[in-house]
Amino acid sequence: MPHVDEVSVSGYDEVTKKAFVYSVKIIFNNLEEFVIRAIASDKDHVLIGRDILNKWSLFLKGRSKTFEIS
Repeated sequence: MPHVDEVSVSGYDEVTKKAFVYSVKIIFNNLEEFVIRAIASDKDHVLIGRDILNKWSLFLKGRSKTFEIS
């Protein structure tokens, strides 16, 4: 996948490094799709920013360990 930009990033360890930026389309089942700028990671999870999350309401159902997005 070709990168579209390069930025300096740092984590909790405060070590700064260069990272490539990619244009990525994310699709949430039955909700909406977005084209966003993202950096690659070797982690098994991703972070979704507030600019996307604030579009919906999230209802956590603690006892049943489920959630609902509307």
